[in-house]
Amino acid sequence: MRFKVLTIVIFLFFIRTAHALRIVSLSPYLTESLILLGAGDDIVGITSVSCKMFGLKKDVVGDTLNINIEKILSLKPDVILVTPMNKIGRIQKLDELGIDIEYFPMEKTFDECCGSFLRLAGLVGKEEKARRIIEQSQKKLSAIKNMLKRAEVKRVFIEIGNAPLITAGGNCYLDELIRYAGGVNTAGNIGKGFFRIVREKVLELNPDYIIIISANGKNSLKKWQSFPFLKAVSSNGLIVLNPDIFSRPNPLSFIEAVSILARHIHIGVNVNEN
Repeated sequence: MRFKVLTIVIFLFFIRTAHALRIVSLSPYLTESLILLGAGDDIVGITSVSCKMFGLKKDVVGDTLNINIEKILSLKPDVILVTPMNKIGRIQKLDELGIDIEYFPMEKTFDECCGSFLRLAGLVGKEEKARRIIEQSQKKLSAIKNMLKRAEVKRVFIEIGNAPLITAGGNCYLDELIRYAGGVNTAGNIGKGFFRIVREKVLELNPDYIIIISANGKNSLKKWQSFPFLKAVSSNGLIVLNPDIFSRPNPLSFIEAVSILARHIHIGVNVNEN
């Protein structure tokens, strides 16, 4: 009987291994999610951004916008992971060639991050691990919320582009991050998602903090410093942060981004994601 059970276990393991997916990930945050789930070995192709960000020794199939279809085909993937950031024309071409395309929309909330993370885990057979990560993240988020419940709500403007000036309004991922970090997005009622905004409008809003996660952040910092009457300038509220962590919507990165943001806009409050 023991021999029979052992044979069945070995057979099931062989079947699972034999059917391991070959994944091409065209999104850095989906690549990171696969790594967090312990499915990094399933990845056969990534973008140049993922290569730089995570140092993975995988075949590079182009950047987020410009993918090399021939290179992707040579890797013989079972599935390609895409987001709205990828060019729709090239994705349609891959779809027409009969390759399985898994589309992940841009998450706007923590709950949506968890939903996408769990869906991705289902593709690679890692649902149990995903649920553990989500549960841990939910507990950490609750702890951060409790730490900030008596803290003053700070008015925050977030810069994600400086030429032209681009910010995040309501109904988007960054708006949710600001809220969980104990702030209110000053551009939240002006528009939704990412949009251009004139600098004069920001001067009118006069936020407590200006969070800069755009490219060439130091140059942008100097530009804002030329307006000494701004509250964010006069009270040392100009903050330049690494944009990477703010563009990877999975449960763990969400907690890290909230913690980083909260520590900068609530001086003296010991906010820790651990």
